[in-house]
Amino acid sequence: MKKKYLIKYSFEFVVIVIGISVSFWLNEISIGNQNEEERIKVLNSLSIEAAEIKKYRSEEHTSEL
Repeated sequence: MKKKYLIKYSFEFVVIVIGISVSFWLNEISIGNQNEEERIKVLNSLSIEAAEIKKYRSEEHTSEL
């Protein structure tokens, strides 16, 4: 009888541990995706800002002539 409970509760413990592990794994994937999206947004903003600065400097240079 005790062996039956030991097997049952051991199985439940393993299932819970696996469930928690999968949850952490999926969370890490989600965080990684969010970080990648933020990285892309920052790079796009920097690219736009660099283009605006280049345009401004070009206009400034032509107005001096």
